[in-house]
Amino acid sequence: MKLIFLILKSYRFSNNIKYAACEDLPVLESSLHWNYHPSSGVVDVAFNKDNAKDSSWVAWAINPISKGMVGSQSFVAVHKSNGTIKAYTSPITSYATMLQEGNLSFS
Repeated sequence: MKLIFLILKSYRFSNNIKYAACEDLPVLESSLHWNYHPSSGVVDVAFNKDNAKDSSWVAWAINPISKGMVGSQSFVAVHKSNGTIKAYTSPITSYATMLQEGNLSFS
């Protein structure tokens, strides 16, 4: 597998974490930011959606085992009515999934 890392404009997240790599996703009006720690094999990931509405949700998923939606492992963020954002993970097990909170198939 070949990984391509693109460094784009800096984006400051509220937690003040700086990410070494960024991939612009123009069709989704969003960007994906990450840090990879080779010694531990850990990846820190942040997803940013431009123009997200206060009443909306966003999700981003990867499928580590095959092509297609089923088997994907998603990261979901939902604006709650009190103004906070709830972030959680959700495995996609069928095309009728409702993005219910659950554990991913990998740590």
